[in-house]
Amino acid sequence: MVKDNSDNYSKLFYRIFFITLIVKLFLSYFFPLTGDEAYFITTGKFFDFGYYEHPPMIWWFIYLFSFFGKYKFHYFFYRLFSVFSTSLVGFLIFKLISRIDKEKGYLIASLFFLSPVHLLGFLITNDTPLFLFTFLSGIFFYTGIKTERKVHFIISGIFFGLSFLSKYFSVLYFLSIFIYIIFKREKKLWFNFLIFLISSLPFISINLYWNYTHCWINFLFNLVYRKKQDCFKIKNILFFFLSLFFLLTPYFFYTLIKSKFFIRKKFEEKEDFFYFIFIIPVIFFFLLSFLREVGLHWYISFIPFIFILLKEEKKEKILKALKIAFQFEIIILTPIISLLFFPVSIFKNHKNYPEIIMFLNPYPLCEYLKNFENEYIFASIGYTESAIMSYYCKNDFIVFGDLSHSGREYDINFDFKEIDGRDILIFSPRDIDLEKYAEFFKEIKKEVIKIEGASFYLLFCKKFNYQNYRDKILRKIYEKFYKIPEFLPARGNFFKEKYGF
Repeated sequence: MVKDNSDNYSKLFYRIFFITLIVKLFLSYFFPLTGDEAYFITTGKFFDFGYYEHPPMIWWFIYLFSFFGKYKFHYFFYRLFSVFSTSLVGFLIFKLISRIDKEKGYLIASLFFLSPVHLLGFLITNDTPLFLFTFLSGIFFYTGIKTERKVHFIISGIFFGLSFLSKYFSVLYFLSIFIYIIFKREKKLWFNFLIFLISSLPFISINLYWNYTHCWINFLFNLVYRKKQDCFKIKNILFFFLSLFFLLTPYFFYTLIKSKFFIRKKFEEKEDFFYFIFIIPVIFFFLLSFLREVGLHWYISFIPFIFILLKEEKKEKILKALKIAFQFEIIILTPIISLLFFPVSIFKNHKNYPEIIMFLNPYPLCEYLKNFENEYIFASIGYTESAIMSYYCKNDFIVFGDLSHSGREYDINFDFKEIDGRDILIFSPRDIDLEKYAEFFKEIKKEVIKIEGASFYLLFCKKFNYQNYRDKILRKIYEKFYKIPEFLPARGNFFKEKYGF
C-alpha cells in the first residue's frame, strides 16, 4: 500500500511559503532602494504609453500609486507587486502539478519558493511583469493545447501582449512557441497560434505606435545605444552555467545535467511545450555568452517552466533538492541580512563611500539641501543620483549635462527652455569640474559638505544660459540619440521639435 504523505507535504509547503514570505517582506522593507528602482518610481509619476528604455508596464504599475501622492509611499509598498507576482507563480505551479500528483505539487512548489527566483524577487524591475505575464501566457497556451478550447489561446495571447509591454525578452518566449509549433507539425496548432498572435496585436500595437511617434527610442536604445562590444571570454560561459546553478538551486541543476536534460529528454505528450519554452531561451543565452556576459536576471522569466517538468522526477530526489536548496538559501541570505545591520561606517574606506552614504543614509543631505529649495532648481550630473535624491528629498532633481545612453526619460519630461535665466544647484557624490559648467552660467560657486565622513560636492550656479546649453549639450544629445535612421518611418521628432534643431 502506497503511503499518502499529502498532509505532511501540505504542512511543509505552507510552512516554507510563510517563512519565505516573511523573509521577502523583511528584505523588501530594509534592503536599500536601488538606482533603477528610484528611476522607475520618480519617472513613473508621469503617465505615458511608452518610456525611454523599455515598454511601459512597470511604470504603469507605479503610476497607480501616484494617485495617492507623489513620493508619498515608502518603496516597500512598490515592491509588494514583485512579492505578489513571484508568490502567485508558485501557487500556480502547485495547482498545475497537483492535478496529476498532489504530493509532487506541494514539493515542487516548495522548491520554487526556496529558489532565488522567488526569495530574491522583491526588487522593482521590469523583469517582474515580464516574469508574471510570460508565465500566465504559457500556462494558458498549454491549457489550450490540452483542452483544444480557443478561449485559452485568446487569453494566452492577451498575456503575451502584456509581457511584450513589459520587456522585449518576451520575443524569446514568442520564438519558443513558434519553434515548438514547427516541431509538432500539427495544422490545428498553426490555427491556434494565429488566434494567439491576433489576441496579442492590440497590445503590441500600442508599443509600436508609441515608438513610431517617439523616434523609435525603445528599439534604438536596446539594439544600438546600450549594445556592448565584447570578445570571447571563458568567464562569460562559466557565468552562464553558474547562473543556472544558482537560479535552479544546486541539486536540481545537478539532476538536469546528470539526466542530459539539455541535450535530449522525452516527455509525455504535450508536456514538451514547457521544455521548448525553457530550452530555446537557454540555448540563445548560451550562444550569446560567447559574445558577452549574460545578465542573471535575463533567465528568470523562463525558469518557472522547468520547475513544472520536475514532476517527472522521483519524490526522493525532489525532497533531496528541497533540503539542499534550504541550506543553499541560508548561505546566500545570511550575509545579505547581516549587512543590513552593520553601521554604514564599515564602508568608510571604500572608494565609493559617498555613493554608499547617498543610498543608505541620504536624509542629512536632503535636510541640508532643503535650505535652498526655494531659491534653486536641483540637479545632478547622472540619472542614478537624480532618481535617488528626487525620491528621498521629495523634490525633483533634473539631470544636467549628462550624455549617457541610460536614464534619458528626463529628455521627454523636461524642457530646458523653461528654466532659462534660473539658478541651479548641481549635486554630486563625486568631485565636479567647475570649469566644465562655467559657460552655461553667469556665476558659479563650489561648496563641499561632509556627511558621516563622506564628501559631497555642490555647485551653486547663477543665471542659466539656455542658448549655450542648447548649442553645446542638447545638440550633442540630439546628434547622438535622436537622429532617426532614414530607413525607419517616423511621425515627428519630439526632441528636435522641442529644441528647434
